[in-house]
Amino acid sequence: MLILLILAAIGAIILGMGMPVTATYIMLVVLIAPALTQLGIEPLAAHLFIMYFGVMSFLTPPVAIAAYVAASIAGSEPMRTGFTGVRLGIIAYVVPFVFALAPSLILIGSVEHILVTVTTALLGTVFLAISFEGYLFDNLSIFKRIFFAIGAFGLLMPHVIGTIVGLCLIMPLFFWELRMRGISRLKAAEGSTNGSPINREK
Repeated sequence: MLILLILAAIGAIILGMGMPVTATYIMLVVLIAPALTQLGIEPLAAHLFIMYFGVMSFLTPPVAIAAYVAASIAGSEPMRTGFTGVRLGIIAYVVPFVFALAPSLILIGSVEHILVTVTTALLGTVFLAISFEGYLFDNLSIFKRIFFAIGAFGLLMPHVIGTIVGLCLIMPLFFWELRMRGISRLKAAEGSTNGSPINREK
């Protein structure tokens, strides 16, 4: 199923390049959606999946119509703008896989399952963005960014094992960064206090 979803995503992006959204959706419904539904994916999830990636063709190089428009407004280089847009919108390439494999993310299933899936997906989204931006409370090293990325993908996986692994990777590192932020703020406060005119006179 995962291989089919990857191929469907690539096909949707390629077929949607340079096409209007409505025409793209109609074409993808005919060409790709039946294969997804026949493999057992919820029809609503399958249609949302192809719609997402059909729209993401506007951002994905080399065509990237939205990037060319944004580059002309900003006066920047189109391809660089396109790849920057892909980096900033990376989560939009991941979320469709999540709700295709776990329909509870689009509110299909029991209330408990929906709450758990939405919560873990939200956490995974936040920490994946942190990983790609390279900043939490301060700039992150490449090692920390990799750990956050692996943990985020674990949280986005629709399985209990993935959630546990993701939390075990992310939470210790998150609290470590939080502790270091507190220490740096304390040192900054002490430095400003020691450097005040009143303390210099004493």
